[in-house]
Amino acid sequence: MNTPCHLVFANIYYKSIKDRLGLKNEIENNSKKRYSPIVEFQLKFQAMNKDSASSNSLEDGKVWKSVDTHCHLSLCKHMPVAEHVQKIREAGISFVLDPGLDPSDIAQRAEQLAGFKEVLLGGAVAPHYIQESSREDLQAKLELLEDYAAQKKIHAIAEIGLDITENSPPLALQEWLLKEQLHIAERHGLPAALHLRTRQPSHENKEARLSPNAYVLAAKMLAKLALSVPVISHCFSGTKEDADALLQAGAYLSFSGMVTFTKNKALQAIAASMPLEKMLLETDAPFLAPQPVRGKPNSSPFILHTLSFIQKLRPEDDVLISQQLYKNSCLALKIMA
Repeated sequence: MNTPCHLVFANIYYKSIKDRLGLKNEIENNSKKRYSPIVEFQLKFQAMNKDSASSNSLEDGKVWKSVDTHCHLSLCKHMPVAEHVQKIREAGISFVLDPGLDPSDIAQRAEQLAGFKEVLLGGAVAPHYIQESSREDLQAKLELLEDYAAQKKIHAIAEIGLDITENSPPLALQEWLLKEQLHIAERHGLPAALHLRTRQPSHENKEARLSPNAYVLAAKMLAKLALSVPVISHCFSGTKEDADALLQAGAYLSFSGMVTFTKNKALQAIAASMPLEKMLLETDAPFLAPQPVRGKPNSSPFILHTLSFIQKLRPEDDVLISQQLYKNSCLALKIMA
């Protein structure tokens, strides 16, 4: 027996209304879900960054656990430290390393950052801050740095390294200073973070093409010293050959927002293919904000932009990448987490 046409259309209309009501109820139910503050923050981050956000869903309440391995909190003048740390907590960032530039800044930074358990304090004589220093001056700074290390008032020797640019201090002095600070790190079992910068070769600049390579020099030093403590190449921006040399010497490579810059194809290729277990992420805030927020003062929560970008570059599952990067950070910074 055939069903009358008017009943067929009535059933279709009824089903349509039912489906729409069901969808409405589902939307309402979803809107009533309650997530932890961290997941709420990261869901909003995904919603605001649909083009660059990871495909990894947070709807099940999972959290992207992150570590910002290099963030100058004390230099982020665009927001108070307490506000910055609150945003760090909301973003699900477990730890942040605040590196030093001179031992004389350690006491002030320690006071400024006291009470924030997420913040790890670094101390160092940075190579790009010693232009007017004699070896005697630097020796006094090293003794002060070692005192802080011996008293366990710093968590890392960071940032140290080689800065080979037009107005750099003599290279021999920098190499001596780097080696001395690596010895301090080794003596006190502290991780070390390296600032490595060299003038990029160009056909127009013959002098630059002949200048020493900070990455290669540091890799050779690390291979010779055979340290037992972790060493990080902070804000890595070198070539494939530089990356291979540092990895061979046992260093971690830490990528900042620079890797997200549209024209940084060579750096992206390195990040896409290097061993995941030797990769770290950082912001280097307040500098080098990632592409989606480029031009703004950088802040630690923006590391999620870089994480999302890396997840798109790499062949591994998003969750595996996030978990491995967190594990790497804990190992590299000697965090018990």
